[in-house]
Amino acid sequence: LKVDAEEHLEAKRLSAQEELLKKEEEALVAKEAKVETERLEEEQIGRKEQEQQLAEAKERLAEEERRAEELRLEAEEAKRREAERIEAERLETERLEAEEEERLEAKRLSTELLKKEEEALVAKEAKLEAERLEEEQ
Repeated sequence: LKVDAEEHLEAKRLSAQEELLKKEEEALVAKEAKVETERLEEEQIGRKEQEQQLAEAKERLAEEERRAEELRLEAEEAKRREAERIEAERLETERLEAEEEERLEAKRLSTELLKKEEEALVAKEAKLEAERLEEEQ
């Protein structure tokens, strides 16, 4: 049970890491768009078409930067939630293991008590048998 839970937790952790890498890749795409915008600014010689392209690139850049920040925040939140879920699963596993240990200990004590009661009965029967034999003599 514990190994399965740990394997499950490891798979979830890897999934969260993959999601974070994907979002980081999108942030790199946004950075590349920023570099492209800067290049357009340097090449600008005042023509209307280039000014329009620059304005559009800046607009895309701003949108991509906003989106990259949103994705970064989402990834952080997903990572936090995953860590909380993993911790909750770990605690639940520990609780279940403790309950199983308590159940086994209770069973052991119950068995021990039954053995002692059986020994007491055997001793009582022996005593009664001894008393009966004594009375017969």
